[in-house]
Amino acid sequence: KQWYQRRVRVKHNALGELVVYSIFGPTIGVFVSSCLNKGLFSWLVFVASSPFGLLAAAVLLANNIRDAGNDLKCGVHTLANRLGLKKSLNVYAGLLSLPYLQVTGIVLMWEEYYPLLYLWLVAPFSLFCAIRPHRQEATTAIAEMFSLTLSHYHLVGAVYLTLWTYCMQ
Repeated sequence: KQWYQRRVRVKHNALGELVVYSIFGPTIGVFVSSCLNKGLFSWLVFVASSPFGLLAAAVLLANNIRDAGNDLKCGVHTLANRLGLKKSLNVYAGLLSLPYLQVTGIVLMWEEYYPLLYLWLVAPFSLFCAIRPHRQEATTAIAEMFSLTLSHYHLVGAVYLTLWTYCMQ
């Protein structure tokens, strides 16, 4: 095989969350589009687009945690399989928490975006999503984790976009 014929097996090499983060977050999804449209680099756009990538990676990780047993039988080594259940749930909680810290950082660096702090109003739902798999019976919580995370992604995304639209006026 030639060098250009090699396939990168993202899911098999536990790189899925990283690729999803970069596609939906800072690199391709928002940042590159902004650079191409405006022709300039902006740290604000880079930092502001990152929460979307983190939440998208959380959705993928929730799906991989749910399917970890079947993936392992098929020889697929996702991040959830490599870390194990407990560590995967901790990474999942981190992926749900980091967007709130980033938004707070944005407000601290650029004070005119203070309305973004309203995003903290949906933080209890995020906390519920992050803690529930640790506190409930594992099979029940993990079975519902993917749909709950997807709902969380839509809720936080809608609130975040609304706040950004308000700030840009």
